Amino acid sequence: MYYWKSKNVRSLSLFFANLIYKALIHVQKERNLSFDCIVPVPPRKGKIKKKGWDQIDELCKILSSKYKVKIANLLVRYDSREQKKKNREERKDKNGAEYGLKKGEYRNFNKVLLLDDVITTGSTMEKCAQLLKNGGIDEIYGMSLFIVD
Repeated sequence: MYYWKSKNVRSLSLFFANLIYKALIHVQKERNLSFDCIVPVPPRKGKIKKKGWDQIDELCKILSSKYKVKIANLLVRYDSREQKKKNREERKDKNGAEYGLKKGEYRNFNKVLLLDDVITTGSTMEKCAQLLKNGGIDEIYGMSLFIVD
């Protein structure tokens, strides 16, 4: 994770996209669960300009082009402060004002997989899932590559 996120070793994106795809296939076969689309957690404003790329965006591009997985960018992010610069209480803040749901784009989906690279407190997943649920999506599942505590 360190080399991929902090040292910008982008070649690891292919490896991680393949892991996600294998997990999707496993869930489909073993749990008989499929999704209408993957919904990526949106990057903070300025991240792509600063770093030149966003890890989740890159994974989704690979998943879409190489594995033909449907990606739907249903969420927007308003907050530009990095999660790692927030303390635990700031991360758990339930107001959810840093994310929003794009108007009308979510109406075609009933079951989605929310994708993020790292879960620390779970608050990002929780906030984004609640927005999707409030928008009328019946089932929201979450997946991340890493869990950090």
